[in-house]
Amino acid sequence: MRNFKKVTFIFALLICQHSMAKDVTKEIISYCRTEMGEYGASIVKACVDEEIRALKALNKYPSKYKTIVSRCMADMREFGFMTVKACVDEDIEAEKALSRY
Repeated sequence: MRNFKKVTFIFALLICQHSMAKDVTKEIISYCRTEMGEYGASIVKACVDEEIRALKALNKYPSKYKTIVSRCMADMREFGFMTVKACVDEDIEAEKALSRY
């Protein structure tokens, strides 16, 4: 019975992750169509590819940058994940520079 609960939990978790990933992908496609749609499908696709790449990079930052990532995500998400990543990268560099004073 214990293994069944564990398998059920893992299966439910995978379904939730897949559902969230689909929602984020839809968000990215919508954002890119709105921002770049006037330039054609190839530019929208390039935007989607770059946004997905930026989102994957955001998920790979070390946990010590969690606060910066969370703040940038809250403040900049409406401008796309590339902008969120730029915010994080700039804040990390600024923190490093401040520590040298």
